[in-house]
Amino acid sequence: MLEIDEGDFGFDYKAIYIRENIRYYRGNSMQGTFFLGDRLLIEPVLFDDIHPGDIILYRRTDNAGNTEELVHRVVVKGEGELITRGDQNRCNDISPVQSDQIIGKVVATVSGRYEQVVVGGSKGLQRAKLRWVRLRWHYIAYRLSLYPYHIFRSSRIIFKYWRPIITKIHLKTDRGPLVKYIYNQRTIAIWEASSRRFFCRRPFDLVIFPPEDPQ
Repeated sequence: MLEIDEGDFGFDYKAIYIRENIRYYRGNSMQGTFFLGDRLLIEPVLFDDIHPGDIILYRRTDNAGNTEELVHRVVVKGEGELITRGDQNRCNDISPVQSDQIIGKVVATVSGRYEQVVVGGSKGLQRAKLRWVRLRWHYIAYRLSLYPYHIFRSSRIIFKYWRPIITKIHLKTDRGPLVKYIYNQRTIAIWEASSRRFFCRRPFDLVIFPPEDPQ
């Protein structure tokens, strides 16, 4: 997702926006390539001048009819359409990007006072493929670790050796009683009594378990 911060442009932001064609990055799908708050410099581009590996800005309409702007990398170029994918995504985007959806190509990023050229084309695609391979292996390793981690958690053996100082805060909300577990001024777990839902960050789920009754 992309967001335009009008405050950064001053009173005449529309004129500057049209002339410089800037977007501010936010989201997760291109994390690592772009970072939160990076200014993306967009250059108008013809469809024939787009190549696999380039990063494009395009419009998409969701199921509710709302229009949003996305920035993803081109993976495959077809007849009048492009297959795209986020550098941090494990799969290609489901819907191809049509030529009339394309706004432009991301040519550079600006973070603070530093401007950096965005690598596209075959070199950009090669870098992205290496990232996708790493993501796939991380996902496989994560899936393989789920079962032994579950067994380890069920045994509760770690509780004998690790007992972090955790503060419980009991709250009353519109959805009923709520318990927050705090460690070093950070919320690490939440228990919703009405729905009996329990959320806990790893590895604290090795020592924190849903209470039978938070009252």
